[in-house]
Amino acid sequence: MFLVLGVGAGAVYAAIGLGLVLTWRASRVVNFAHGAMAMYATYVFVELRVAGDLILPVVGIPARVHLAPSVAFFPALVVATAVAGALGLAVHGLVFRPLARAGPLARVVASVGLAGRPTAWPRAAGSSAASSPAWAASWSRRSRA
Repeated sequence: MFLVLGVGAGAVYAAIGLGLVLTWRASRVVNFAHGAMAMYATYVFVELRVAGDLILPVVGIPARVHLAPSVAFFPALVVATAVAGALGLAVHGLVFRPLARAGPLARVVASVGLAGRPTAWPRAAGSSAASSPAWAASWSRRSRA
């Protein structure tokens, strides 16, 4: 059991590290928002599993879309991965591509400025995962069942 947990955690660390290296090699920017964007994808996954709600960070549309009472593991994983990819493309297209010819300080400031936004979106949507650790009890009960 601990071997599986250790390999899973190591795979997450490797994926986040690979994303940082890929961002650096492609744009020469250390993306300080990388971890916050990964945390947003985690909020999306947990909220889908616990409440069946999709948290959307887009202004002008509902912050939450109720899909089901609870979403199974693999569909929630696919949706969270797709949301993370869409968020990454949006950040690249709206923030980092326009700053391609800017100086390094401007790119770092933009990256640091983005770092707090993805983690604030679930709180603004009223996410149970973001507002309190009370979801942990229902999560552990579900994983044992």
